[in-house]
Amino acid sequence: MIQREISFYDLMQYPEAKQAILNNDEKAMKKVLYSLGLDTNEYYEVVDCYHRPLTKKGNEPWYGSRYVGVERQDKAYLESGNSSWENIVDSTGDIGLKLQLEQMSKQGSSEKAFVSKGAAKKAIREEKHKEI
Repeated sequence: MIQREISFYDLMQYPEAKQAILNNDEKAMKKVLYSLGLDTNEYYEVVDCYHRPLTKKGNEPWYGSRYVGVERQDKAYLESGNSSWENIVDSTGDIGLKLQLEQMSKQGSSEKAFVSKGAAKKAIREEKHKEI
């Protein structure tokens, strides 16, 4: 299961969410959260913390509330184009395929540099060589 967070800051971009909050309408809010990828059939909670809302301009953290739960894994959501790559990989029932997909997503990333000092030095040498 992949964690999913939805900031109240971002929720204010949706009239349905604003209305649900104003009316204290839990059913309507669940519908909005579900449409945004939060699995409302699983446990979720409201957490107050510093975070970076998706729709906020600038890079400054914002202190406020956000819903924290897990991302939906139903077929409709996975095929919608809105699911995260991690969620798509996590939802596969084939363990071998899951391991291959996870490995493929790491290829060519800087993540390899943290395996050992030798790997880090090799990655740096390769990057310097590319610049020449």
